[in-house]
Amino acid sequence: MAPIFRRTDPNVSPEEREARIAGLRARRRARLRWLAVRSGIASLALALLILVGAYWLLMTFGGRDFLLSQIVARLPAGTTLAWERAEGPASGPLSLHGLRFWVCPWAQQVRRLSVLRGGISL
Repeated sequence: MAPIFRRTDPNVSPEEREARIAGLRARRRARLRWLAVRSGIASLALALLILVGAYWLLMTFGGRDFLLSQIVARLPAGTTLAWERAEGPASGPLSLHGLRFWVCPWAQQVRRLSVLRGGISL
């Protein structure tokens, strides 16, 4: 026959039992508080990383070049987008000089394309 294990000592008084339960509750609250602080710090760090990444993409020339290369990479097969020179950040005003956009079976060439906050200017 297997032995029976009890979690609490039957000889413990009710006051001692309540004191142990209160101590366990205090440890649980402390653990949850630490988890909340750690989660808050991680959330703030992630939000800061997203903001820095968005700033880099929209406000720098390196971010602009990265976004344009991603646009070209995601075009459907048989479609080509090329330009001679790009000016300005992606947030605007962005000017693409010598823009060539080919979609089979037709092709369109534009000498200069400017993307402003209000719209696109050819």
